[in-house]
Amino acid sequence: MTTVRLATDSEVVHLGLSGVTAVAVVLHTAYDQEGRPLVCEEGVTPSSHFEQAESYAM
Repeated sequence: MTTVRLATDSEVVHLGLSGVTAVAVVLHTAYDQEGRPLVCEEGVTPSSHFEQAESYAM
């Protein structure tokens, strides 16, 4: 799942941003063959560095 919001004060500091900046927040969950979650991680990326590409058969 991907959402977009303004960076928190802490993210501004940690990501070296200046001023009010939008960030993309990607929540990624990987599952095993039985459908059990193995890992769940959240990535926060400044809008100037975010790109999303999808590929699927039609």
